Amino acid sequence: MIYPDGLYLPTIEDPLPDAVTGATPEDDFILETKAPSSLRRFVVMAEFNLPCDFNDVYPEDNTPGEPGYTGGKWGSGQPALVYVATVDLDSGIYTYEMTPIGISSPDGSDGELNEDLSTLTTAPDILGGITVTIEP
Repeated sequence: MIYPDGLYLPTIEDPLPDAVTGATPEDDFILETKAPSSLRRFVVMAEFNLPCDFNDVYPEDNTPGEPGYTGGKWGSGQPALVYVATVDLDSGIYTYEMTPIGISSPDGSDGELNEDLSTLTTAPDILGGITVTIEP
């Protein structure tokens, strides 16, 4: 979604996430957050990327406008991988494994989610797994 300021970030008038994190730590980490008690079913999404993770589809030497361009030698290489888990607080399930559902725009030119993961090589191996745990 493009907001009135031309960016893909939410505004005060049109907020989006309930929690946001920063750069991915090099080791395991726990993010704790709370949902309103009236919220019984919701989607948790996470996006991860490793800078300079180039491959044949997203090469280091591409230039702007070429397919697979991700910012040159200091670019991202393979695009960020987006994971999802749908949490149902009434299901009796307290642990959810997040699964990859797509990639973000390789060069950041749009806010679209591309479901084709076939262009990735090492990106799916960045994480050992992501688990969402609900405290009953």
